[in-house]
Amino acid sequence: MRNFSILASVTLSLLLATTSATAQNKLGFKCTFGPGTVANWDSGKVKIERANFGDPNVTIHFDSIDAKAGTARMIANVGSTTVIALFTETGLTLIEQTRAGNLSFTTIFMQKPKRPSELAAVMSRHIDIPTGPFPSQYYGTCVPW
Repeated sequence: MRNFSILASVTLSLLLATTSATAQNKLGFKCTFGPGTVANWDSGKVKIERANFGDPNVTIHFDSIDAKAGTARMIANVGSTTVIALFTETGLTLIEQTRAGNLSFTTIFMQKPKRPSELAAVMSRHIDIPTGPFPSQYYGTCVPW
């Protein structure tokens, strides 16, 4: 199974690197996230709680993936932005930096879960709010879009 994961990752990287810009604009992922955890330091000590990403109908899209430039476009509930796209043996990691300086990392793993059309994904948000750090991590899936 590990060999399949490496092969899928290499194949995706090669496909993106050799695909024309027009075709790349058609390649993307539609991601849905659900259960996860959040942490806060409101009491002075870290407290970890279970959380859900939000409305299960909310999706995050990544398109215009450009392996050569290392960029992609992220489309979410408040608009779209350019993000960093990193390709590794693990899969595709997309990094967003907000105007406030917060970071969100989304990794789309090339190893498929139980359903063949879906890829496992994890989103980690590194957010700082006035009361202190407020990181979170959510688990879900992405499908080609």
